[in-house]
Amino acid sequence: MAETNSDNQRLKRATIVGGLAAGTASFMIPVIREKAKEGVKKAAFNTAKTVIKHAPSELREKVKDEAKEKVAEKFQDRVKQQARFKMNEASGKLAEAKEKNANKVHEKAKKASYKLQDVLLGIREKVKKAKETGEAFQANISSNDKNGSKTIKGINDIKSVNQINSYTDVKTSENIKTLKDRETMSS
Repeated sequence: MAETNSDNQRLKRATIVGGLAAGTASFMIPVIREKAKEGVKKAAFNTAKTVIKHAPSELREKVKDEAKEKVAEKFQDRVKQQARFKMNEASGKLAEAKEKNANKVHEKAKKASYKLQDVLLGIREKVKKAKETGEAFQANISSNDKNGSKTIKGINDIKSVNQINSYTDVKTSENIKTLKDRETMSS
């Protein structure tokens, strides 16, 4: 019989523990937990209202003042939290935009450096060809000077201002030979 009593007690304990576990299991779900919190808050608020109604007027005024202060503090805290949240969100967006822009700048800089290298290589080729052409020209000139057949005019061979014809020396229509003058010359 002693064994049956201990078994009955174990069964009672297991039933109680199982009932508690089943009753509290629903509080593991966040939605139900939030609803329960709201219900507890409402019940506490309603209880506080009834207590304040039946309290003496001096105590009522003190409670109202303290309640106003608490509400103001909570409001300030909420405003601060929202401001922090918005600032964190904005700084995150700013960091993302900064990173994207940095990537774009690096990509464009690479493209620009490749284009610049292509242009510089093209200029290098052109300068090389110009140098070769200049060397060939120099060689041609120096070979002509050695033979003496052709000479290049120097600075002294250029006409000065005194040697240039003035406007009075230019032929007029009267001085130009016509076709008749040419026939007489040839005959």
